[in-house]
Amino acid sequence: MDPVFGIAVLCFIRTLMGSRSIAGLEFPLFFASGMLFYNLFNLIGQASLGAVEANMSLLNYQRIKPLDPIISRALLEMILSGTSMLVVLGSIAYFGFEFSIDSILGVIEAFFLLVFFSFGVGLFLATVSPFVQDFKKIAPVLLRPLFFLSGIFFSVNTMPESVVPYFMWNPILHGIELGRDALFESYTSEHADKSYLYISAVVSLTLGLMIFRRFRITLVTSGTIKLA
Repeated sequence: MDPVFGIAVLCFIRTLMGSRSIAGLEFPLFFASGMLFYNLFNLIGQASLGAVEANMSLLNYQRIKPLDPIISRALLEMILSGTSMLVVLGSIAYFGFEFSIDSILGVIEAFFLLVFFSFGVGLFLATVSPFVQDFKKIAPVLLRPLFFLSGIFFSVNTMPESVVPYFMWNPILHGIELGRDALFESYTSEHADKSYLYISAVVSLTLGLMIFRRFRITLVTSGTIKLA
């Protein structure tokens, strides 16, 4: 219901503005694709916060490793996000907004690249959060600007060329634009770079695993990590 509510609010605002499309795509489809792909990143990242601490008792079992709770939460959010995408887009099509999928493989590729990027970010958040107990409250605030900078309700195609390079530093924007491009034949992203998203996913996952591995023992043995 969370993405449905967000999409409904954006559609209502856009209706009041009197516009029927964004960059050649009807706004319910445009907003749905942006919101659903962004939620994939947001849910996986935030689900990792405190995942190890919340499942500390499970680590008494020898076969369960510190990384397992984070993986299980990421898999759960991935499945829920994928299901939400099918249900929401199917519902939009049912209500008369017709669209043709350009590339199913492209949609899957963008989906999993965002999953890997988000998992790397989640590993970093899961490792850092015990250092500062209020980090669980601070992290969502720090991530909130990405909601406005990731192309959920604007298209890079319609932006002034002078500001496009600054926005394209954001890997999530690349993921949303590539996903939108693959989802709809009527939409073509002029600036998204698949290789940049691949590099971002690999770097994020590598750094996340390195940081988590460095502090995994401390996470388990102390419960709360102290800088001293």
